[in-house]
Amino acid sequence: MLTVHSILESTYTSDPTTAAMPQLERITVHIGEEWGKLLISHTYDNLKLRPLCAYLSEVNLDVKLSDVEVVTCSGFRSLVRYFLEMTDSNTIWNLTLEDCTSNGQGYYGPSDMNRCRNKVFISYVRILLDLGVAINRLTLLDRRKISPYMMIMSLNKRRSLYMYPDFKRCRELFVCYDIGLVAPLFAHENDRFLTLRIFEVDESHVLYKSDLLEYLSTAPNLSEIRVVVPSTWAKRVSSCKRGCFTSPDFACFRPDGWCGVQTRLPTTKFALVGSDDESIDGNHENSRTQLPSA
Repeated sequence: MLTVHSILESTYTSDPTTAAMPQLERITVHIGEEWGKLLISHTYDNLKLRPLCAYLSEVNLDVKLSDVEVVTCSGFRSLVRYFLEMTDSNTIWNLTLEDCTSNGQGYYGPSDMNRCRNKVFISYVRILLDLGVAINRLTLLDRRKISPYMMIMSLNKRRSLYMYPDFKRCRELFVCYDIGLVAPLFAHENDRFLTLRIFEVDESHVLYKSDLLEYLSTAPNLSEIRVVVPSTWAKRVSSCKRGCFTSPDFACFRPDGWCGVQTRLPTTKFALVGSDDESIDGNHENSRTQLPSA
């Protein structure tokens, strides 16, 4: 906030109608933790000294959520409204949410949701949707995620993401967070999420794969699912002599763990993407493994 205000103040002229940065078309805003606070006490009147720019074709918002709540929903809503004055329906909006909280992003009941609203992903997603913003890319990150090589049997110790239906209201959904419970489909059986095209899980466990596929089945235009396996996955599997990685805990990183894709999502392309530096042919490119045809 202070940075934006200082830009407007330093470029202030006698003509308040002149844009401070007339050539600005894309903006990326980082909020939270070391990037600074965004609270309800912040006033946006001082940002109206003059327009920041004439038009924004792309807005990227990166929000870090923590236990100290240096970012609030009210402050975020005001910031989005400020940028809406410089955008239109063609503007691309990308939202990245980073979880630094101790409680994680599991399921919250109504009372807990109200108490913790400034610390949960879904609050910020719904703010954009309530303001009529079409989300292009939604990225959900866990900054306190444990190693994907650790076994997942002790579920009480593993943070997991509750998949709300609202997360599907974007064009591209990227998740770097262990995926746990999924919103029941019966409550939204008539809903169709037409905008979702790409879904990616990055180096994360999926605890209930069949439920996740059912969750994605209400996005009829979903064209691709990508599962990025953990770093050095191929090396670890090849060097393990005990067969540790053949257990169900690691099925989400193997092709046989996703056989249900062909049944639930027959028109969707599925790919396992290797995150190792080397691919199968030795080139420095991502390796992909696709499910065989039924």
